[in-house]
Amino acid sequence: MIMKYKSIALLPIAVFIIFIIYISTSLKSCSSDRFSKSNDPNEYLTFELLDNKTYSVTGFKDYPVKDLVIPSTHEGIDVTEIGQSAFNYKAHRVWSFVHLGEIETVVIPDTIKVIRSDAFAERKIANINLPDTIEIIEDRAFDSETKKNINIPKNIKSIGSYAFVCCNLANEIYLDNIELSPYALAFSSIKKVTFSDYYSKIPEGILAYSDVEELIIPSNCTEIENEAFEKCEITSFVFDENIDKIGEKAFYGNPLTYVEFKSQNIELGNDSFGDITTKLKININGDVPSNITRAFRNSSIDEINIEENDEYCMIDNALCTTSKTLLLAPNNFECFNNIDGVASYAFYKREFNKLIIPENVSVYPNAFSFATIDSLELYAKSISEKAFYYSNINEAKISTKLIPNQSFYYVNKLAKIEFLEGVEEICGDAFVCVFDLETIYLPSSLKTIKTGAFIQCHNLKNVYYTQISDELGKPADMYAGSFVEYVSNFVGRDNKVEATINPDLNIYIKRDMYDMCKEVWARIPTDEHYIYNDNLINHIEIIE
Repeated sequence: MIMKYKSIALLPIAVFIIFIIYISTSLKSCSSDRFSKSNDPNEYLTFELLDNKTYSVTGFKDYPVKDLVIPSTHEGIDVTEIGQSAFNYKAHRVWSFVHLGEIETVVIPDTIKVIRSDAFAERKIANINLPDTIEIIEDRAFDSETKKNINIPKNIKSIGSYAFVCCNLANEIYLDNIELSPYALAFSSIKKVTFSDYYSKIPEGILAYSDVEELIIPSNCTEIENEAFEKCEITSFVFDENIDKIGEKAFYGNPLTYVEFKSQNIELGNDSFGDITTKLKININGDVPSNITRAFRNSSIDEINIEENDEYCMIDNALCTTSKTLLLAPNNFECFNNIDGVASYAFYKREFNKLIIPENVSVYPNAFSFATIDSLELYAKSISEKAFYYSNINEAKISTKLIPNQSFYYVNKLAKIEFLEGVEEICGDAFVCVFDLETIYLPSSLKTIKTGAFIQCHNLKNVYYTQISDELGKPADMYAGSFVEYVSNFVGRDNKVEATINPDLNIYIKRDMYDMCKEVWARIPTDEHYIYNDNLINHIEIIE
């Protein structure tokens, strides 16, 4: 009886060992490529009868074959379609450890008229010959990360989005009377493309990220849609007078060296010619596009030529309005003495060793956003919100009277700021999250630093306010909230956020100002959004 119970106890262990051996054997068998044992397409493929009484091939019955042959007939009836995801590798791979064999060749008969979406997606087939009978190729039909050689059928009537991703098409193609979905030929290899008169509008993203170098569009074309030729290889283009709209990022990132506009009223989308790193020459023979500054954002411009009129002029080789607001400037532009304003995005992502903005100039929103500036001297008449948004500035001297909200939002590398005489107000959020900021100098002209002006400036340690004296009267209005840091982002009691000041922060003042500063800076407003755990007067340091 004792031996019997021992046998029963050992039984589950034996079953478990057998199971492990079975799984190991199964995994080993799955680790090699799996192929069908049949050579007959009617046996290794599955089919579906369509409403038009022809067959669609829907995929492999079990495992794939190396040399795929799609039959022209099945059960005596024509096969006219390759179904959705029929040979999509990922669609038929059930477990990640099962290695389904790769198709190496494919034969498509001339009875096929339609290839549905994702039909050959994720396949590594090197060469595919499409018969000219094919009329419809749907979305992502040949989309994969592997380069393949393929042709566009002569009788094609419709091409879906991303149909030929990573496909080497003919070096030169002529497009006529074909319905092109957005991004139909994107990410493909074509050198020259000609659009027939059939296309009065070039579709969105049609050749984005392709290898197109030469482009011919018809004279009746009026619009080039968003991203149509983004990141292509086009070096030069002249836009006829009939083109009245070019969409966002239409020619973004191309190696353009020459662009000419002839239209009397052309509309440019944001970044339609953005991020061009080659030296670009721009000729404008018609009207200056109203959005030209944002259209050429972050592009390397060598020369600009326009026909001067009542609205625009050239000042020091820069395109300006007649009111002297700079819109677009060549890369070597540095002198701001002859202009009165810098338009939004005029110097987006541009680089300056030393940037001096004189006192007659107004700086508009995002004028220098994401720019890289080694040394900034800002004497501007006015600056707007986000004027230096996310820019990189090593050091700055500022004398502008009002520094508005978010004007230096998330500026990087800025360790020291000298606020010169003339600065009167630093608004809330003016220097949000300037993490590298360590030292600031405040002038005697300063009247107020608003709540959160230096919010989340975690490394700010030294504030010098030594030019003020008792002869000038009341010191600048600032308090704990001017240099607030979050203890937590969570809203606590009374719907307020708990906040404090960097414990290493020191505000250096002269001895004769101590009593007045202590009186003004000790206040803690009750109508703010924070619960304060510190007081500014605890950070005052006397210097002689």
